Amino acid sequence: MQAFPHRYRVNGAGRATGDVELTAERLTSLWSASPSEFDGHGDRWSPETLLVGAVATATAWVAEFSSTRTGVPFGLYHYTGTTRGHEIFIADVPLMDSLSFAFLGYASFCVARAVLAARARSRATLALVTGALMMLLDVVIDPLAVRGDRWFLGRIFFYPDGGAYFGVPLSNFVGWVVVGTTAVAVYTALAGDENLDPSLPRIGIALYYGVLSFNLSVTAWIGEWRLFALGVAIHAATAVALWRVSRGAALEWATSNASPYGATVPIRSGIAPRASRFAPSPEPSSRASHAVTVATHETS
Repeated sequence: MQAFPHRYRVNGAGRATGDVELTAERLTSLWSASPSEFDGHGDRWSPETLLVGAVATATAWVAEFSSTRTGVPFGLYHYTGTTRGHEIFIADVPLMDSLSFAFLGYASFCVARAVLAARARSRATLALVTGALMMLLDVVIDPLAVRGDRWFLGRIFFYPDGGAYFGVPLSNFVGWVVVGTTAVAVYTALAGDENLDPSLPRIGIALYYGVLSFNLSVTAWIGEWRLFALGVAIHAATAVALWRVSRGAALEWATSNASPYGATVPIRSGIAPRASRFAPSPEPSSRASHAVTVATHETS
């Protein structure tokens, strides 16, 4: 690996309407556009998507780089390096592992937003709930990954001192809460509530429970029945708690906003629930203009 600092230059070119082409030396061009919620195609990487991915991946990489040296915040662990040459490593951390935090963070973020959609809440609350949901996924993921030599993942990392929870130190779960909360807090601070997708994030919710189902299935497949039973129990209790919070918030909103002339749809902190069939349709908005930009990033 080349010595620090690393410098990356990304150029963006576009017109007032249409896609923006992102280019960088020795990389394939990437086409970006507004998400479908803001009159975009819906089949392009949007600036919002790229931002949340960059923030979550960078936050996770810093945390992993620190943990493999100092044990903060996940506890001390080491990658075996058996996949070096087959995937990209930054220092001693596989890039794909840091990228996985972006997907898990997005899925947890969607579940948190769906649960809190009808309740007035701060950015801090949204970030903390997202971090807790990420940690609950890792209650199954990390113990299973430690046993990677018993399934097709392979032995890619290990905790030299083991841990109290199926070989995983409890500090690992604290670290997941911290990283998830930090990533979402930074993202919402940069993007602003007004730029969050107001629709119910079904894809992210499906991803969250898809990841959970896969990991529980593999856990059962390798015969770790105690871990499987505990994972099912924890997430069943979590699902009931989330449903009760969501239902309670919806009933509270319906009671406080009851009107003989029809329902109204409040917008709190830039997040709106699905529109009522009694609510007036919003005026169509014009497509936002794209400006030509040049971005430079330095890692040191």
